[in-house]
Amino acid sequence: MKLSIKIKIAVTMVLQFMAIGAVIPVLSLYLKDYLHFSNFQTGIIIAMSSVASFISPVVTSFIADKIISAEKLFTICQFIGAASMGFLAFQNNFFGVLFLYLFYSLIIGPTYALVNAIIFHGSSIEESKNYGFLRVWGTIGWVIVAWGFYFWLDLYPERIQDTLIFCSITTLILGFFSLTFPKKKERIKFKRIVPIESIRVIVKPEIVFLLLFGFLANLVERYFYYGAAPFLKSIGFANKYLMPLLSLGQVSEILAMLITGLLIKKFGYKIVMILGLIMELFKLIALFFGYPVIFVFTGLFMHGFAYTFYFVPSIILLDSYCSKAARTGVHQLSTVFTMGLGNLAGNLIAGAVMGYATLNGVVDYQKFWLVPIIITAVSFIIPVFFIKQKDKDNINIQKLEPW
Repeated sequence: MKLSIKIKIAVTMVLQFMAIGAVIPVLSLYLKDYLHFSNFQTGIIIAMSSVASFISPVVTSFIADKIISAEKLFTICQFIGAASMGFLAFQNNFFGVLFLYLFYSLIIGPTYALVNAIIFHGSSIEESKNYGFLRVWGTIGWVIVAWGFYFWLDLYPERIQDTLIFCSITTLILGFFSLTFPKKKERIKFKRIVPIESIRVIVKPEIVFLLLFGFLANLVERYFYYGAAPFLKSIGFANKYLMPLLSLGQVSEILAMLITGLLIKKFGYKIVMILGLIMELFKLIALFFGYPVIFVFTGLFMHGFAYTFYFVPSIILLDSYCSKAARTGVHQLSTVFTMGLGNLAGNLIAGAVMGYATLNGVVDYQKFWLVPIIITAVSFIIPVFFIKQKDKDNINIQKLEPW
Protein backbone atom coordinates (compact mmCIF):
# COMPACT_ATOMS: atom_id res chain seq x y z
CA MET A 1 0.00 0.00 0.00
CA LYS A 2 1.53 3.30 -1.10
CA LEU A 3 2.36 5.93 1.53
CA SER A 4 0.06 8.46 -0.14
CA ILE A 5 -2.87 6.02 0.13
CA LYS A 6 -2.05 5.31 3.77
CA ILE A 7 -2.10 9.04 4.52
CA LYS A 8 -5.44 9.50 2.75
CA ILE A 9 -7.00 6.60 4.66
CA ALA A 10 -5.59 7.88 7.97
CA VAL A 11 -7.05 11.35 7.31
CA THR A 12 -10.36 9.74 6.35
CA MET A 13 -10.42 7.81 9.63
CA VAL A 14 -9.67 10.97 11.62
CA LEU A 15 -12.42 12.99 9.92
CA GLN A 16 -14.99 10.19 10.04
CA PHE A 17 -14.56 9.55 13.75
CA MET A 18 -14.29 13.24 14.56
CA ALA A 19 -17.74 13.67 13.00
CA ILE A 20 -19.46 10.86 14.86
CA GLY A 21 -17.36 11.42 18.02
CA ALA A 22 -18.81 14.92 18.27
CA VAL A 23 -22.36 13.57 18.48
CA ILE A 24 -22.51 10.15 20.15
CA PRO A 25 -21.18 11.08 23.64
CA VAL A 26 -23.58 14.00 24.20
CA LEU A 27 -26.60 13.18 22.01
CA SER A 28 -28.74 11.83 24.86
CA LEU A 29 -27.94 14.92 26.94
CA TYR A 30 -28.82 17.21 24.02
CA LEU A 31 -32.14 15.47 23.41
CA LYS A 32 -33.12 15.33 27.09
CA ASP A 33 -31.89 18.64 28.50
CA TYR A 34 -31.99 20.95 25.49
CA LEU A 35 -34.85 19.61 23.37
CA HIS A 36 -36.70 18.36 26.49
CA PHE A 37 -37.67 14.99 25.05
CA SER A 38 -38.70 12.24 27.48
CA ASN A 39 -36.32 9.42 28.39
CA PHE A 40 -38.23 6.99 26.20
CA GLN A 41 -38.37 9.42 23.25
CA THR A 42 -34.61 9.90 23.60
CA GLY A 43 -34.10 6.13 23.58
CA ILE A 44 -36.21 5.72 20.44
CA ILE A 45 -34.28 8.42 18.57
CA ILE A 46 -30.84 7.08 19.48
CA ALA A 47 -31.99 3.55 18.65
CA MET A 48 -32.47 4.68 15.05
CA SER A 49 -28.71 4.41 14.59
CA SER A 50 -29.12 0.66 15.03
CA VAL A 51 -31.21 0.44 11.86
CA ALA A 52 -28.06 1.15 9.87
CA SER A 53 -26.58 -2.09 11.18
CA PHE A 54 -29.40 -3.98 9.48
CA ILE A 55 -29.07 -2.10 6.18
CA SER A 56 -25.34 -1.43 5.78
CA PRO A 57 -24.27 -5.07 5.27
CA VAL A 58 -26.72 -5.34 2.38
CA VAL A 59 -25.60 -2.01 0.90
CA THR A 60 -21.90 -2.77 1.09
CA SER A 61 -22.18 -6.29 -0.29
CA PHE A 62 -24.87 -5.75 -2.94
CA ILE A 63 -24.23 -2.21 -4.19
CA ALA A 64 -20.59 -1.32 -3.56
CA ASP A 65 -18.35 -2.33 -6.49
CA LYS A 66 -21.28 -4.03 -8.23
CA ILE A 67 -23.59 -1.15 -9.10
CA ILE A 68 -21.26 1.71 -8.10
CA SER A 69 -17.68 1.75 -6.84
CA ALA A 70 -17.10 1.80 -3.09
CA GLU A 71 -15.24 5.12 -3.44
CA LYS A 72 -18.10 6.86 -5.27
CA LEU A 73 -20.71 5.47 -2.90
CA PHE A 74 -18.65 6.63 0.08
CA THR A 75 -18.48 10.17 -1.33
CA ILE A 76 -22.20 10.34 -2.09
CA CYS A 77 -23.05 9.11 1.41
CA GLN A 78 -20.85 11.79 3.00
CA PHE A 79 -22.50 14.64 1.09
CA ILE A 80 -26.04 13.45 1.83
CA GLY A 81 -25.13 12.69 5.44
CA ALA A 82 -23.70 16.19 5.92
CA ALA A 83 -26.93 17.75 4.64
CA SER A 84 -29.17 15.58 6.83
CA MET A 85 -27.14 16.31 9.99
CA GLY A 86 -27.19 20.01 9.12
CA PHE A 87 -31.00 19.97 9.03
CA LEU A 88 -31.10 17.87 12.20
CA ALA A 89 -29.04 20.45 14.12
CA PHE A 90 -31.85 23.00 13.71
CA GLN A 91 -34.79 20.66 14.27
CA ASN A 92 -36.60 20.59 17.64
CA ASN A 93 -39.73 18.58 16.82
CA PHE A 94 -39.66 14.97 18.03
CA PHE A 95 -40.81 13.38 14.79
CA GLY A 96 -38.59 15.69 12.76
CA VAL A 97 -35.52 14.70 14.81
CA LEU A 98 -36.55 11.04 14.70
CA PHE A 99 -36.86 10.99 10.91
CA LEU A 100 -33.69 12.99 10.26
CA TYR A 101 -31.55 10.92 12.64
CA LEU A 102 -32.90 7.72 11.09
CA PHE A 103 -32.12 9.05 7.61
CA TYR A 104 -28.64 10.20 8.69
CA SER A 105 -27.90 6.80 10.24
CA LEU A 106 -29.04 4.94 7.14
CA ILE A 107 -26.80 7.08 4.93
CA ILE A 108 -23.69 7.18 7.12
CA GLY A 109 -23.92 3.64 8.51
CA PRO A 110 -22.58 1.89 5.40
CA THR A 111 -19.57 4.21 5.15
CA TYR A 112 -17.66 2.42 7.93
CA ALA A 113 -17.75 -0.85 6.02
CA LEU A 114 -16.99 1.03 2.79
CA VAL A 115 -13.75 2.32 4.30
CA ASN A 116 -12.75 -1.28 4.94
CA ALA A 117 -13.53 -2.15 1.33
CA ILE A 118 -11.43 0.78 0.12
CA ILE A 119 -8.51 -0.17 2.39
CA PHE A 120 -8.45 -3.84 1.41
CA HIS A 121 -9.05 -3.33 -2.32
CA GLY A 122 -5.89 -4.35 -4.09
CA SER A 123 -4.02 -4.99 -0.82
CA SER A 124 -1.98 -8.10 -0.35
CA ILE A 125 -2.25 -10.18 2.82
CA GLU A 126 0.94 -8.55 4.07
CA GLU A 127 -0.39 -5.04 3.35
CA SER A 128 -3.68 -5.77 5.13
CA LYS A 129 -1.73 -5.81 8.38
CA ASN A 130 -1.77 -2.01 8.12
CA TYR A 131 -5.46 -2.01 9.03
CA GLY A 132 -4.86 -1.89 12.79
CA PHE A 133 -2.54 1.10 12.38
CA LEU A 134 -5.01 2.92 10.12
CA ARG A 135 -8.01 2.19 12.37
CA VAL A 136 -6.24 3.75 15.37
CA TRP A 137 -6.36 7.11 13.60
CA GLY A 138 -10.14 7.00 13.94
CA THR A 139 -9.78 6.74 17.71
CA ILE A 140 -7.31 9.63 17.65
CA GLY A 141 -9.89 11.70 15.75
CA TRP A 142 -12.48 10.93 18.45
CA VAL A 143 -10.07 12.16 21.15
CA ILE A 144 -9.22 15.33 19.19
CA VAL A 145 -12.85 16.41 18.84
CA ALA A 146 -13.55 15.63 22.50
CA TRP A 147 -10.81 17.96 23.71
CA GLY A 148 -11.61 20.55 21.07
CA PHE A 149 -15.14 20.84 22.44
CA TYR A 150 -13.74 21.13 25.95
CA PHE A 151 -12.36 24.54 24.99
CA TRP A 152 -15.42 25.49 22.90
CA LEU A 153 -17.93 24.62 25.61
CA ASP A 154 -15.75 26.42 28.14
CA LEU A 155 -16.47 29.61 26.17
CA TYR A 156 -20.09 28.72 25.25
CA PRO A 157 -21.32 26.20 27.87
CA GLU A 158 -24.90 25.94 26.59
CA ARG A 159 -24.12 25.40 22.90
CA ILE A 160 -24.31 21.59 22.82
CA GLN A 161 -26.09 22.03 19.49
CA ASP A 162 -22.73 23.02 17.98
CA THR A 163 -21.60 19.39 18.20
CA LEU A 164 -24.22 18.51 15.56
CA ILE A 165 -23.21 21.46 13.38
CA PHE A 166 -19.56 20.41 13.66
CA CYS A 167 -20.52 16.86 12.63
CA SER A 168 -22.26 18.22 9.53
CA ILE A 169 -19.32 20.41 8.51
CA THR A 170 -16.74 17.67 9.11
CA THR A 171 -18.78 15.17 7.12
CA LEU A 172 -18.99 17.66 4.25
CA ILE A 173 -15.22 18.16 4.34
CA LEU A 174 -14.75 14.38 4.28
CA GLY A 175 -17.01 14.19 1.23
CA PHE A 176 -14.78 16.60 -0.69
CA PHE A 177 -11.61 14.89 0.58
CA SER A 178 -12.87 11.48 -0.57
CA LEU A 179 -12.91 12.79 -4.14
CA THR A 180 -9.12 12.35 -4.06
CA PHE A 181 -9.39 8.56 -3.62
CA PRO A 182 -8.00 6.59 -6.57
CA LYS A 183 -10.81 5.16 -8.68
CA LYS A 184 -11.11 1.59 -9.88
CA LYS A 185 -12.99 0.69 -13.03
CA GLU A 186 -13.78 -2.99 -12.67
CA ARG A 187 -17.12 -4.26 -11.40
CA ILE A 188 -17.80 -7.43 -9.45
CA LYS A 189 -20.36 -9.96 -10.63
CA PHE A 190 -23.49 -10.34 -8.51
CA LYS A 191 -23.43 -13.04 -5.86
CA ARG A 192 -25.86 -14.16 -3.24
CA ILE A 193 -25.96 -11.73 -0.31
CA VAL A 194 -26.12 -14.51 2.31
CA PRO A 195 -24.83 -17.80 0.85
CA ILE A 196 -25.88 -21.13 2.26
CA GLU A 197 -22.31 -21.74 3.45
CA SER A 198 -22.69 -18.81 5.88
CA ILE A 199 -25.90 -20.20 7.34
CA ARG A 200 -24.14 -23.50 8.04
CA VAL A 201 -21.53 -21.62 10.08
CA ILE A 202 -24.02 -19.40 11.93
CA VAL A 203 -26.11 -22.33 13.23
CA LYS A 204 -23.14 -24.02 14.91
CA PRO A 205 -23.76 -23.98 18.69
CA GLU A 206 -20.50 -22.23 19.54
CA ILE A 207 -21.15 -19.50 16.96
CA VAL A 208 -24.67 -19.00 18.34
CA PHE A 209 -23.19 -18.40 21.79
CA LEU A 210 -20.50 -16.14 20.31
CA LEU A 211 -23.17 -14.02 18.60
CA LEU A 212 -25.19 -13.92 21.83
CA PHE A 213 -22.06 -12.66 23.58
CA GLY A 214 -21.66 -9.93 20.95
CA PHE A 215 -25.33 -9.00 21.29
CA LEU A 216 -25.05 -8.55 25.07
CA ALA A 217 -21.76 -6.64 24.77
CA ASN A 218 -23.21 -4.22 22.22
CA LEU A 219 -26.36 -3.82 24.34
CA VAL A 220 -24.29 -2.79 27.36
CA GLU A 221 -22.07 -0.47 25.31
CA ARG A 222 -25.05 1.43 23.85
CA TYR A 223 -26.65 1.52 27.30
CA PHE A 224 -23.44 3.10 28.64
CA TYR A 225 -23.36 5.79 25.94
CA TYR A 226 -27.02 6.59 26.58
CA GLY A 227 -26.49 7.31 30.26
CA ALA A 228 -22.87 8.43 30.56
CA ALA A 229 -23.15 12.14 29.72
CA PRO A 230 -26.33 12.81 31.79
CA PHE A 231 -24.76 10.88 34.68
CA LEU A 232 -21.55 12.89 34.64
CA LYS A 233 -23.56 16.10 34.57
CA SER A 234 -25.65 14.88 37.52
CA ILE A 235 -22.56 14.43 39.71
CA GLY A 236 -21.41 17.97 39.06
CA PHE A 237 -19.38 18.07 35.84
CA ALA A 238 -20.00 21.04 33.53
CA ASN A 239 -20.74 20.49 29.83
CA LYS A 240 -17.18 21.32 28.83
CA TYR A 241 -15.82 18.33 30.76
CA LEU A 242 -18.21 15.69 29.40
CA MET A 243 -16.58 14.86 26.06
CA PRO A 244 -12.97 14.90 27.39
CA LEU A 245 -13.97 12.59 30.24
CA LEU A 246 -15.73 10.20 27.88
CA SER A 247 -12.71 10.28 25.57
CA LEU A 248 -10.65 8.57 28.29
CA GLY A 249 -12.05 5.33 26.89
CA GLN A 250 -10.69 6.17 23.43
CA VAL A 251 -7.23 6.88 24.87
CA SER A 252 -7.17 3.47 26.54
CA GLU A 253 -8.52 1.88 23.33
CA ILE A 254 -5.38 3.03 21.53
CA LEU A 255 -3.24 1.39 24.21
CA ALA A 256 -5.39 -1.74 24.17
CA MET A 257 -5.03 -2.15 20.40
CA LEU A 258 -1.26 -2.25 20.84
CA ILE A 259 -1.34 -5.20 23.24
CA THR A 260 -4.48 -7.18 22.40
CA GLY A 261 -2.82 -9.27 19.70
CA LEU A 262 0.00 -10.24 22.03
CA LEU A 263 -2.42 -11.12 24.82
CA ILE A 264 -4.48 -13.31 22.48
CA LYS A 265 -1.34 -15.03 21.25
CA LYS A 266 -0.15 -15.69 24.81
CA PHE A 267 -3.39 -16.52 26.64
CA GLY A 268 -5.98 -17.33 23.94
CA TYR A 269 -9.34 -15.88 23.01
CA LYS A 270 -11.50 -16.73 25.99
CA ILE A 271 -9.08 -15.42 28.64
CA VAL A 272 -8.86 -12.04 26.89
CA MET A 273 -12.66 -11.95 26.49
CA ILE A 274 -13.09 -12.65 30.22
CA LEU A 275 -10.53 -9.95 31.02
CA GLY A 276 -12.60 -7.51 28.94
CA LEU A 277 -15.73 -8.40 30.88
CA ILE A 278 -13.91 -7.89 34.19
CA MET A 279 -12.90 -4.39 33.10
CA GLU A 280 -16.44 -3.67 31.86
CA LEU A 281 -17.81 -4.74 35.24
CA PHE A 282 -15.27 -2.52 37.00
CA LYS A 283 -16.34 0.46 34.89
CA LEU A 284 -20.03 -0.05 35.59
CA ILE A 285 -19.49 -0.56 39.33
CA ALA A 286 -17.49 2.71 39.39
CA LEU A 287 -20.44 4.49 37.78
CA PHE A 288 -22.85 2.75 40.15
CA PHE A 289 -21.12 4.23 43.22
CA GLY A 290 -20.29 7.55 41.51
CA TYR A 291 -17.54 8.41 44.00
CA PRO A 292 -14.77 9.08 44.70
CA VAL A 293 -14.11 10.95 41.47
CA ILE A 294 -10.85 9.09 40.81
CA PHE A 295 -12.84 5.82 40.89
CA VAL A 296 -15.19 7.18 38.21
CA PHE A 297 -12.24 8.40 36.12
CA THR A 298 -10.59 4.99 36.34
CA GLY A 299 -13.82 3.29 35.32
CA LEU A 300 -14.17 5.53 32.26
CA PHE A 301 -10.54 4.81 31.34
CA MET A 302 -11.24 1.08 31.53
CA HIS A 303 -13.86 1.40 28.78
CA GLY A 304 -11.35 1.24 25.93
CA PHE A 305 -9.66 -1.87 27.33
CA ALA A 306 -13.00 -3.55 27.95
CA TYR A 307 -14.27 -2.75 24.44
CA THR A 308 -11.12 -3.97 22.72
CA PHE A 309 -10.61 -7.07 24.84
CA TYR A 310 -14.05 -8.53 24.26
CA PHE A 311 -14.77 -7.35 20.71
CA VAL A 312 -11.43 -8.04 19.00
CA PRO A 313 -11.12 -11.68 20.15
CA SER A 314 -14.78 -12.21 19.24
CA ILE A 315 -14.34 -11.05 15.65
CA ILE A 316 -11.12 -13.02 15.19
CA LEU A 317 -12.67 -16.14 16.69
CA LEU A 318 -15.76 -15.78 14.49
CA ASP A 319 -13.59 -15.39 11.41
CA SER A 320 -11.58 -18.50 12.30
CA TYR A 321 -14.69 -20.63 11.63
CA CYS A 322 -15.26 -19.15 8.17
CA SER A 323 -14.29 -20.55 4.82
CA LYS A 324 -13.77 -18.14 1.93
CA ALA A 325 -17.26 -18.84 0.65
CA ALA A 326 -18.87 -18.28 4.06
CA ARG A 327 -16.87 -15.28 5.34
CA THR A 328 -18.85 -12.37 3.86
CA GLY A 329 -22.26 -13.75 4.75
CA VAL A 330 -21.21 -14.71 8.29
CA HIS A 331 -19.93 -11.22 9.02
CA GLN A 332 -23.10 -9.70 7.55
CA LEU A 333 -25.33 -11.81 9.78
CA SER A 334 -23.08 -11.15 12.76
CA THR A 335 -23.34 -7.38 12.24
CA VAL A 336 -27.12 -7.53 11.98
CA PHE A 337 -27.50 -9.57 15.15
CA THR A 338 -24.84 -8.05 17.39
CA MET A 339 -24.68 -4.40 16.37
CA GLY A 340 -28.18 -4.12 14.92
CA LEU A 341 -30.27 -5.90 17.53
CA GLY A 342 -27.77 -5.23 20.34
CA ASN A 343 -27.63 -1.48 19.80
CA LEU A 344 -31.39 -1.28 19.33
CA ALA A 345 -32.07 -3.17 22.55
CA GLY A 346 -29.45 -1.18 24.48
CA ASN A 347 -30.90 2.20 23.58
CA LEU A 348 -34.53 1.20 24.14
CA ILE A 349 -33.81 -0.52 27.47
CA ALA A 350 -31.69 2.42 28.67
CA GLY A 351 -34.49 4.86 27.84
CA ALA A 352 -37.08 2.72 29.61
CA VAL A 353 -34.91 2.15 32.71
CA MET A 354 -34.01 5.82 33.00
CA GLY A 355 -37.69 6.68 32.86
CA TYR A 356 -38.39 4.10 35.59
CA ALA A 357 -35.49 5.43 37.72
CA THR A 358 -36.62 9.06 37.44
CA LEU A 359 -38.72 10.60 40.23
CA ASN A 360 -39.65 14.29 40.21
CA GLY A 361 -37.11 14.93 37.48
CA VAL A 362 -34.22 13.33 39.41
CA VAL A 363 -32.64 10.09 38.15
CA ASP A 364 -31.56 7.43 40.62
CA TYR A 365 -28.41 6.39 38.75
CA GLN A 366 -27.73 3.45 41.05
CA LYS A 367 -30.94 1.87 39.76
CA PHE A 368 -29.94 2.85 36.22
CA TRP A 369 -26.43 1.32 36.31
CA LEU A 370 -27.58 -1.83 38.13
CA VAL A 371 -29.17 -3.20 34.93
CA PRO A 372 -25.96 -3.32 32.79
CA ILE A 373 -24.05 -4.66 35.81
CA ILE A 374 -26.41 -7.64 35.95
CA ILE A 375 -26.26 -8.17 32.17
CA THR A 376 -22.44 -8.07 32.19
CA ALA A 377 -22.28 -10.48 35.12
CA VAL A 378 -24.54 -12.92 33.26
CA SER A 379 -22.37 -12.54 30.13
CA PHE A 380 -19.46 -14.24 31.93
CA ILE A 381 -21.29 -17.56 31.49
CA ILE A 382 -20.69 -17.55 27.73
CA PRO A 383 -16.86 -17.38 27.51
CA VAL A 384 -16.41 -19.48 30.66
CA PHE A 385 -18.65 -22.39 29.63
CA PHE A 386 -19.43 -22.13 25.91
CA ILE A 387 -16.29 -20.79 24.18
CA LYS A 388 -13.60 -23.36 23.48
CA GLN A 389 -9.96 -22.44 23.97
CA LYS A 390 -8.46 -22.86 20.48
CA ASP A 391 -4.85 -23.84 19.92
CA LYS A 392 -2.84 -20.65 20.54
CA ASP A 393 -0.32 -21.67 17.90
CA ASN A 394 -3.00 -21.35 15.21
CA ILE A 395 -4.23 -17.92 16.26
CA ASN A 396 -3.96 -15.24 13.56
CA ILE A 397 -3.24 -12.04 15.49
CA GLN A 398 -3.20 -9.93 12.31
CA LYS A 399 -7.00 -9.83 12.08
CA LEU A 400 -7.37 -7.01 14.60
CA GLU A 401 -10.53 -5.79 12.95
CA PRO A 402 -13.17 -4.08 15.15
CA TRP A 403 -16.56 -5.80 15.50
